[in-house]
Amino acid sequence: CLDDVGRLMPAPHPAVRAERDALIALAHCLEPGDARTGRLVARSGAVRALAGLRGGSADRQEGLRARLADFSLDDALAAAHAAGARIITRVDREWPTQLDDLGDQTPFALWAIGAADLRLLALRSVAVVGARACTPYGEEVARGWAADLAADRWTVLSGGAFGIDAAAPASRPGAAQRPPSGSPRPRRRPRPRDRAGGRAASPRHGGAAGRRKDP
Repeated sequence: CLDDVGRLMPAPHPAVRAERDALIALAHCLEPGDARTGRLVARSGAVRALAGLRGGSADRQEGLRARLADFSLDDALAAAHAAGARIITRVDREWPTQLDDLGDQTPFALWAIGAADLRLLALRSVAVVGARACTPYGEEVARGWAADLAADRWTVLSGGAFGIDAAAPASRPGAAQRPPSGSPRPRRRPRPRDRAGGRAASPRHGGAAGRRKDP
Protein backbone atom coordinates (compact mmCIF):
# COMPACT_ATOMS: atom_id res chain seq x y z
CA CYS A 1 0.00 0.00 0.00
CA LEU A 2 1.02 3.64 -0.44
CA ASP A 3 1.22 6.27 2.29
CA ASP A 4 -0.07 9.84 1.97
CA VAL A 5 3.01 11.01 0.04
CA GLY A 6 3.11 8.05 -2.33
CA ARG A 7 5.74 5.93 -0.59
CA LEU A 8 5.36 2.15 -0.77
CA MET A 9 4.60 0.77 2.68
CA PRO A 10 3.83 -2.80 3.86
CA ALA A 11 0.20 -3.40 4.73
CA PRO A 12 -0.21 -3.27 8.53
CA HIS A 13 -1.56 -6.18 10.55
CA PRO A 14 -5.32 -5.76 11.15
CA ALA A 15 -4.76 -5.34 14.89
CA VAL A 16 -2.15 -2.66 14.26
CA ARG A 17 -4.48 -0.96 11.79
CA ALA A 18 -7.29 -0.94 14.36
CA GLU A 19 -4.96 0.54 16.99
CA ARG A 20 -3.80 3.19 14.53
CA ASP A 21 -7.35 4.13 13.59
CA ALA A 22 -8.27 4.44 17.27
CA LEU A 23 -5.26 6.68 17.96
CA ILE A 24 -6.30 8.95 15.09
CA ALA A 25 -9.81 9.21 16.52
CA LEU A 26 -8.47 10.06 19.97
CA ALA A 27 -6.12 12.68 18.51
CA HIS A 28 -9.03 14.38 16.77
CA CYS A 29 -11.48 14.33 19.65
CA LEU A 30 -9.29 15.02 22.71
CA GLU A 31 -7.15 17.95 23.72
CA PRO A 32 -3.37 17.42 23.47
CA GLY A 33 -1.74 16.25 26.69
CA ASP A 34 -4.83 14.51 28.08
CA ALA A 35 -3.02 12.50 30.78
CA ARG A 36 -6.15 10.78 31.98
CA THR A 37 -6.84 9.20 28.60
CA GLY A 38 -3.13 8.65 28.11
CA ARG A 39 -3.08 6.43 31.20
CA LEU A 40 -6.09 4.54 29.89
CA VAL A 41 -4.40 3.94 26.53
CA ALA A 42 -1.19 2.80 28.21
CA ARG A 43 -3.14 0.34 30.34
CA SER A 44 -5.69 -1.01 27.85
CA GLY A 45 -4.63 0.09 24.37
CA ALA A 46 -6.24 2.69 22.13
CA VAL A 47 -8.99 0.42 20.78
CA ARG A 48 -10.32 -0.43 24.24
CA ALA A 49 -9.85 3.11 25.50
CA LEU A 50 -11.84 4.49 22.57
CA ALA A 51 -14.62 1.95 23.09
CA GLY A 52 -14.83 2.88 26.77
CA LEU A 53 -15.05 6.59 26.00
CA ARG A 54 -17.72 6.01 23.38
CA GLY A 55 -19.65 3.99 25.94
CA GLY A 56 -20.55 7.25 27.62
CA SER A 57 -19.06 6.95 31.09
CA ALA A 58 -20.95 9.19 33.45
CA ASP A 59 -17.86 11.13 34.46
CA ARG A 60 -16.91 12.14 30.92
CA GLN A 61 -18.04 15.43 29.42
CA GLU A 62 -20.98 15.42 27.07
CA GLY A 63 -18.96 17.38 24.50
CA LEU A 64 -16.38 14.60 24.24
CA ARG A 65 -19.04 11.97 23.67
CA ALA A 66 -20.58 14.15 20.97
CA ARG A 67 -17.22 14.62 19.22
CA LEU A 68 -16.57 10.88 19.30
CA ALA A 69 -20.04 10.17 17.93
CA ASP A 70 -19.52 12.63 15.06
CA PHE A 71 -15.97 11.52 14.21
CA SER A 72 -15.43 9.97 10.78
CA LEU A 73 -12.11 8.30 10.05
CA ASP A 74 -12.64 8.63 6.30
CA ASP A 75 -13.26 12.36 6.64
CA ALA A 76 -10.19 12.75 8.86
CA LEU A 77 -7.94 10.97 6.37
CA ALA A 78 -9.42 12.95 3.49
CA ALA A 79 -8.84 16.25 5.33
CA ALA A 80 -5.22 15.34 6.00
CA HIS A 81 -4.71 14.36 2.37
CA ALA A 82 -6.29 17.63 1.18
CA ALA A 83 -3.85 19.54 3.40
CA GLY A 84 -0.90 17.63 1.97
CA ALA A 85 -0.29 15.97 5.33
CA ARG A 86 0.23 12.43 6.53
CA ILE A 87 -0.86 11.19 9.95
CA ILE A 88 1.79 9.52 12.10
CA THR A 89 0.69 7.57 15.18
CA ARG A 90 2.54 5.82 17.97
CA VAL A 91 2.39 2.50 16.10
CA ASP A 92 3.95 3.86 12.89
CA ARG A 93 7.61 3.41 12.01
CA GLU A 94 7.99 7.17 11.46
CA TRP A 95 6.94 7.98 15.04
CA PRO A 96 9.63 10.07 16.86
CA THR A 97 10.18 7.90 19.93
CA GLN A 98 11.55 10.85 21.94
CA LEU A 99 7.93 11.90 22.39
CA ASP A 100 7.36 8.81 24.52
CA ASP A 101 9.31 10.58 27.29
CA LEU A 102 6.15 12.64 27.82
CA GLY A 103 4.57 9.58 29.42
CA ASP A 104 0.81 9.86 29.84
CA GLN A 105 0.84 13.17 27.94
CA THR A 106 2.44 11.69 24.80
CA PRO A 107 0.45 12.77 21.71
CA PHE A 108 -1.73 10.13 20.10
CA ALA A 109 -0.82 11.27 16.59
CA LEU A 110 1.08 13.89 14.58
CA TRP A 111 0.23 15.51 11.26
CA ALA A 112 3.38 15.85 9.14
CA ILE A 113 3.94 17.79 5.92
CA GLY A 114 6.98 17.21 3.72
CA ALA A 115 8.90 14.25 2.36
CA ALA A 116 11.52 13.96 5.12
CA ASP A 117 11.15 11.16 7.67
CA LEU A 118 10.12 12.79 10.95
CA ARG A 119 11.66 10.06 13.12
CA LEU A 120 15.02 10.33 11.42
CA LEU A 121 14.99 14.13 11.65
CA ALA A 122 14.29 13.93 15.38
CA LEU A 123 17.13 11.51 16.14
CA ARG A 124 19.58 14.44 16.25
CA SER A 125 17.47 17.41 17.20
CA VAL A 126 17.31 20.39 19.53
CA ALA A 127 14.43 22.75 20.34
CA VAL A 128 14.93 26.53 20.17
CA VAL A 129 11.99 28.16 21.95
CA GLY A 130 11.46 31.30 23.99
CA ALA A 131 9.45 34.45 24.57
CA ARG A 132 6.81 35.52 22.07
CA ALA A 133 7.38 39.23 22.79
CA CYS A 134 11.15 39.01 22.44
CA THR A 135 13.60 41.82 21.65
CA PRO A 136 15.35 42.19 18.27
CA TYR A 137 18.54 41.09 20.02
CA GLY A 138 16.80 37.92 21.21
CA GLU A 139 15.63 37.18 17.67
CA GLU A 140 19.14 37.65 16.34
CA VAL A 141 20.61 35.32 18.95
CA ALA A 142 17.96 32.67 18.18
CA ARG A 143 18.71 32.90 14.46
CA GLY A 144 22.42 32.60 15.08
CA TRP A 145 22.07 29.59 17.36
CA ALA A 146 19.71 27.87 14.93
CA ALA A 147 22.00 28.50 11.96
CA ASP A 148 25.05 27.21 13.81
CA LEU A 149 23.21 24.11 14.99
CA ALA A 150 21.84 23.41 11.52
CA ALA A 151 25.30 23.83 10.01
CA ASP A 152 26.48 21.14 12.45
CA ARG A 153 23.70 18.86 11.11
CA TRP A 154 21.28 19.24 14.01
CA THR A 155 17.57 19.41 13.27
CA VAL A 156 16.26 22.59 14.91
CA LEU A 157 12.74 22.21 16.28
CA SER A 158 10.35 25.10 16.84
CA GLY A 159 6.92 25.49 18.35
CA GLY A 160 5.95 27.74 15.45
CA ALA A 161 4.73 30.64 17.62
CA PHE A 162 5.75 34.30 17.43
CA GLY A 163 9.03 35.65 18.76
CA ILE A 164 11.89 33.22 19.36
CA ASP A 165 9.93 30.27 17.96
CA ALA A 166 9.52 32.09 14.64
CA ALA A 167 13.07 33.47 14.57
CA ALA A 168 14.76 30.06 14.81
CA PRO A 169 13.32 28.68 11.53
CA ALA A 170 14.13 31.99 9.83
CA SER A 171 17.88 31.57 10.36
CA ARG A 172 20.32 32.24 7.55
CA PRO A 173 19.18 30.72 4.23
CA GLY A 174 21.33 27.83 3.09
CA ALA A 175 22.62 26.90 6.55
CA ALA A 176 20.75 23.59 6.35
CA GLN A 177 17.28 22.28 5.64
CA ARG A 178 14.39 24.06 7.31
CA PRO A 179 13.27 22.61 10.63
CA PRO A 180 10.08 20.83 11.50
CA SER A 181 7.74 22.68 13.80
CA GLY A 182 4.84 21.68 16.00
CA SER A 183 1.50 22.97 17.21
CA PRO A 184 -0.86 21.46 19.77
CA ARG A 185 -3.89 23.11 18.17
CA PRO A 186 -5.70 22.62 14.85
CA ARG A 187 -4.20 24.76 12.10
CA ARG A 188 -5.51 25.24 8.57
CA ARG A 189 -2.73 27.57 7.47
CA PRO A 190 0.92 28.13 8.39
CA ARG A 191 1.54 29.95 11.67
CA PRO A 192 2.61 32.65 12.41
CA ARG A 193 0.99 34.12 9.30
CA ASP A 194 3.14 37.28 9.19
CA ARG A 195 6.49 35.53 9.32
CA ALA A 196 8.50 34.44 6.31
CA GLY A 197 10.35 31.16 6.34
CA GLY A 198 8.62 29.59 9.33
CA ARG A 199 6.35 26.58 9.24
CA ALA A 200 5.36 27.07 5.62
CA ALA A 201 9.00 26.86 4.49
CA SER A 202 9.75 23.48 6.02
CA PRO A 203 8.39 21.15 3.32
CA ARG A 204 9.84 23.25 0.49
CA HIS A 205 13.34 22.75 1.82
CA GLY A 206 13.08 19.02 2.37
CA GLY A 207 12.00 19.24 5.98
CA ALA A 208 8.82 18.19 7.68
CA ALA A 209 6.32 20.26 9.61
CA GLY A 210 4.65 18.38 12.45
CA ARG A 211 1.42 19.10 14.33
CA ARG A 212 -0.19 17.39 17.29
CA LYS A 213 -3.72 17.96 16.00
CA ASP A 214 -5.38 17.96 12.62
CA PRO A 215 -4.43 20.76 10.19
